[in-house]
Amino acid sequence: MLSRLRSLSLEQGLRVIFIGLVTSNLIIVGIITIVLSRHAQWHRTQELQEERALALAMEVRTRLDDLKQQLSYLQKVRGLAQLPSETQRTLLESLTRENNAYEMVAIVTPEGQLLAAIAPYINTDIEYFASKRIRDPELFKAIKQQIRYIDAIEIEPSLKMPITTLVLPIQDPDGRPDGVLVATINLDFLNSVVARSQISETGYVYILDQHNQIIARKRTDVETDQDAILEVLDTRIASAVFQDNLTDSTHIYQGLRGLDVLGTRSLIYGVNWQVVVELPLQEVYAPIRRLMAAIFTILTVSILATIILSVQVARLLVSPLEKLTHAANQISQGQFSSDLSIQSFNEWQVLANAFNYMTHRIHESFQAIESKNEQLTDTLDELKSTQLQLVQNEKMSSIGQLVAGIAHEINNPIGFIYGNLTHANSYAQDLLNLVSLYQTYYPEPDHAIQDELDNIDIDFIKEDFPRLLASIHMGSQRVKDIVLSLRNFSRLDEAQHKSVDLHEGLENTLVILQSKFKSKPTHPGIKISKNYGELPSINCYPAQLNQVFLNLIVNAIDALEDKRKIDTSYSPEIKITTGYQDEVNPPQVRIRITDNAGGIPDDVKTRIFDPFFTTKPIGKGTGLGLSISYKIITETHCGQINCTSEIGTGTTFEIIIPAQIDAINGSDEDS
Repeated sequence: MLSRLRSLSLEQGLRVIFIGLVTSNLIIVGIITIVLSRHAQWHRTQELQEERALALAMEVRTRLDDLKQQLSYLQKVRGLAQLPSETQRTLLESLTRENNAYEMVAIVTPEGQLLAAIAPYINTDIEYFASKRIRDPELFKAIKQQIRYIDAIEIEPSLKMPITTLVLPIQDPDGRPDGVLVATINLDFLNSVVARSQISETGYVYILDQHNQIIARKRTDVETDQDAILEVLDTRIASAVFQDNLTDSTHIYQGLRGLDVLGTRSLIYGVNWQVVVELPLQEVYAPIRRLMAAIFTILTVSILATIILSVQVARLLVSPLEKLTHAANQISQGQFSSDLSIQSFNEWQVLANAFNYMTHRIHESFQAIESKNEQLTDTLDELKSTQLQLVQNEKMSSIGQLVAGIAHEINNPIGFIYGNLTHANSYAQDLLNLVSLYQTYYPEPDHAIQDELDNIDIDFIKEDFPRLLASIHMGSQRVKDIVLSLRNFSRLDEAQHKSVDLHEGLENTLVILQSKFKSKPTHPGIKISKNYGELPSINCYPAQLNQVFLNLIVNAIDALEDKRKIDTSYSPEIKITTGYQDEVNPPQVRIRITDNAGGIPDDVKTRIFDPFFTTKPIGKGTGLGLSISYKIITETHCGQINCTSEIGTGTTFEIIIPAQIDAINGSDEDS
């Protein structure tokens, strides 16, 4: 269970825990409520049953006490048996008028002689009815003994109602026993009392006498019109009703109508009768079942509400954490722009404020570190660039000195050759003229001379030797031009800052790279197109500008070579355009070097002037050519160098420098 809980997300875990806790608590509370409610309902029902039984018993007892009290008033009249008959009848009639439960009231002597009798509700002969009651053995025995007696309850055939007979002794004027007062009481009022009782919808009441006869009960609609009968309570039910000796007792048993009931009995004092109230268990448990249904409904609704609430609460609790996590991830990725926003007034808001403050401090620290790193990087790059530029300058200076030395050494013998060619040509012409004159005046030379002339092919020599001398002259001139270009390119023989013709520098660069432009068996040569404008002499640093021209043209040649490897039918071309703008202040010189290679991608174009950036293979480029060229143009010559390129079409580098450049820049550069 715990491993499963650990595998859940925080939001899911909170939901499970919240729902589990609330649901378990609700279930426990529901069970406790049901148990306590059932217990309380049970005791309340018991108490209500006992109250109902006691109330009915008290009502019956009150009615019986009223009857007894009225009889006791008449019983206390001394000499009642000796009063005139009319007086006796008057007293008896007044008694029956007080309560209609008296079916018959009579004054009887100990010998059983009827002195007076009143039976206002009996249609038969009064004396016959009274004599019949008196002749009952148990009753007659009590009359004879002149003692208090209550006869057994029975159904009077003429009345079809339950009755009982009371015997009360009376006295003469001297207080001696002088007969009895006999009263037959109609117990139908018990049915009225029972019928009026409110024992819920299905509960019922009945009254037992001392012989466990049911003398009254709450009848059903079917039993209402039936004649009254006396029935003895079933032994099984009676044993359940009287299973203890307590006066008032409540039990569960199978009741009078065959249903399991909660039965309660209450004793009617004075007559030893019992009032029994029975309530079916189905009705007893009905409130509990309704309570259980209500609790189940409440639990269901509460659980559903808990689920909905748990989702909202979990979301409310986890949402700030998710925002915090998202913000932390953004910070880990270097994004400090957004603040953590949590709309709350509790600890989450305090945490959000602290987090935002920490984020801002970290951002400031990162910015400071990045600024320092950038400064250090720029400084390091500048140091490396300066170091390499110094090395490059030193190399260029060394190469210049080497080139100057080589050019000087080559220039001397070439000067000898070039200077003596004129004399050699003159001498050769003289000799050839001499040979021609000799052949004219001596057409028939000696055989040895003729054989030698034939052997050396004197005619071919006459024709070819001038061409040979011209070729030597051309080669010497070519070597002389190359040496001059090398000397001019290195500018070691000139001041560093001076007024020069930029076209001369471009031409010298092209002469040096002449071998790169020639065609080969595998591919055609590179075409050089020149579109030179009218340029004045420019005050500049010619050696450094020549280095820029060399870097740009070499890069163009490399780009053309790369494209030529892909397309063998491709015709490479480099265009050099110069121009002068005197309408701007200060006047400017523009030099454009354009190739028709593959072009430069935008992401590369933004970095081509960065130190050490190169797209060439390792060992072929240092990444400093364009960087140094950029510094020469922008810093030394206070100009601009721009690059425009289109993929598949080619690239153009444009150099813009002022026509006049202060020599201080050169001094700074030298330093």
